Amino acid sequence: MTKPQKLIWNFLVALLVAFVSMPAFAQNLTVSGVAPYSNLDLAANFDAAIANVVETWQGNLLGSDTYTVNVRSSNGGLAHSTQLGPKISYSLTYSGNGGQMVTVSTSDQIVGSRNVVLISAGGTANATAKITYTGRLSSSLYQGVYSDVLTFTYKKNGSPVATQSLTLTAASNGSSLSLSIAPNATASNLPLTTSQTDLVVATATEYSNSTTGYVVKVQSANGGFLKLSTAAVPTAAQKINYSIKYAGNVATLSSPATNTVVKTQTAGVYEGTASVISISYLAPAPGAVVAGTYTDILTFTIEAQ
Repeated sequence: MTKPQKLIWNFLVALLVAFVSMPAFAQNLTVSGVAPYSNLDLAANFDAAIANVVETWQGNLLGSDTYTVNVRSSNGGLAHSTQLGPKISYSLTYSGNGGQMVTVSTSDQIVGSRNVVLISAGGTANATAKITYTGRLSSSLYQGVYSDVLTFTYKKNGSPVATQSLTLTAASNGSSLSLSIAPNATASNLPLTTSQTDLVVATATEYSNSTTGYVVKVQSANGGFLKLSTAAVPTAAQKINYSIKYAGNVATLSSPATNTVVKTQTAGVYEGTASVISISYLAPAPGAVVAGTYTDILTFTIEAQ
């Protein structure tokens, strides 16, 4: 063996001994949830860590290796547990080597990258994963629980070597079910001397995030009659019969104690659905009714199905 060959041989032996004496590290990735990852508040803006991550990689004697941290969302955002509909989209920021911010999707995305070059020891490193989203009004989301599963995959040169999952869960979104009625000027000044067909007297606005839908009901204080305000028990000459439509649906106004369903709506998120309220009546013949003020009170309610 020539002297140059011997020097090269000795160098390679020393290199091998040094590499063998390096601490052994198993390729791995661990992900631990950080509160409040399992109790997120959808109503408030959020920008905080939801996980601690530990990367472990092997050393390299010859060549180089690339380790990447990849993340994938099962829902492409925080989604309702049973209903298709609005999601909370969010971004994830990784603090590790080569860390990036991505908007989560159902496809694998690289959020961290590490090159292990020639004659490198293995090692471990700590990182955090944080998410960011904008809070939403409860009325803009279904009532119930929202969640997402984040899958972290550790890859070496493109091939998976470890996988960890973390389930993000939001606190139950509350119920939003309400109804407002905005009468117009005609409602308090009905032209009783002229017959009317579908005379608009008010507009209702409905809000609901029920997963079972909702119904709107109406009740007439006088059982479908405009009655003389001074008559405790009106005679035929002291009341005028009328009918009502709600969102185009005809309601049968019978006894004062009866709530009549005037609209049935399927499950969905409704943020201010407008429904027109109209009435129809025949003008009484001259002298057929007593002169005076005629009134009725309509009470509308909204209920989950």
